[in-house]
Amino acid sequence: MNRIVTTELAGGLGNQLFRYAAGRALALRGGARLRLDVAHFKFDHTYGRVYQLDKFSLPKDVVCVETYTTKLGFYFNRLKDRIGQRTQLCWPGHLREYPGTRVDRRCLLFKEGCLQPLRRKAVYLQGYWQSPQYFADCADTIRKDLTISAPHASVKIEEARTINSKTDSVCVGIRKYAEVPAHKQGYHRVQTLDYYQAGIQLILETCPDAHFFITSDDPAWVEANLTLEAPHTYLTMIPGDENSYEDLWTMSQCRHFIISNSSYHWWGAWLAEKDGKTVIAPKDGFKNRDIYPSEWITL
Repeated sequence: MNRIVTTELAGGLGNQLFRYAAGRALALRGGARLRLDVAHFKFDHTYGRVYQLDKFSLPKDVVCVETYTTKLGFYFNRLKDRIGQRTQLCWPGHLREYPGTRVDRRCLLFKEGCLQPLRRKAVYLQGYWQSPQYFADCADTIRKDLTISAPHASVKIEEARTINSKTDSVCVGIRKYAEVPAHKQGYHRVQTLDYYQAGIQLILETCPDAHFFITSDDPAWVEANLTLEAPHTYLTMIPGDENSYEDLWTMSQCRHFIISNSSYHWWGAWLAEKDGKTVIAPKDGFKNRDIYPSEWITL
């Protein structure tokens, strides 16, 4: 097997999973080996993100590499990326191919051409790839890869038991992007309480005995402002970006979901394999309208 797909990993766990899934699916279609470029975590500490896929059951032949080894090289590549982004604006679909590379940095919409089998021996993926259509044909394999292999904290095991004891468990993911600077808050379109209240009401119309499990980056604010008379439990958030897999696993134990515009919450809902699953998502929460599976409900 001489072909290689390298995908650049960056961001929090949700974004890492999207990048992995797109690269893994492309590698499977082309009979290629997959490499994960983790250099970004070595040099970009803006939000304190760390590589987290070592907590999952990835195939042993998936290896981590660093395509640049110095801070100068990292920032030089970022400068080239920004220039490339500007250049791509004049290309149809914001997609451009370079020798030995397929690049899609904006990824605002799903691009059919990116599903094609490899025509080159080496392909490097940059971008967020936030659409399940990029890996829909490999969904079973992706779910198998993303089985948690790391041990769970006792508090998460107990929470999972409680969730699984409920017939209609509902995960409510409320993200206020507390870690994002104020001048960048507008980009993330923080959802209003009205959206969550509407989602809760919709769930209760079909599941009157629903038990809601709430997870948030600002639980004190949610507890003070969210009106919820139905049975509910606030899930424990384990501090540290390296522990994000714990909360992702707990979320995925639920049967139904009301998610924010967070790729992290998106994966909690997608990984859940429950009969009769209902997922409610914000209609205008993501800039990429192709991020939702067709069966999800948008409000």
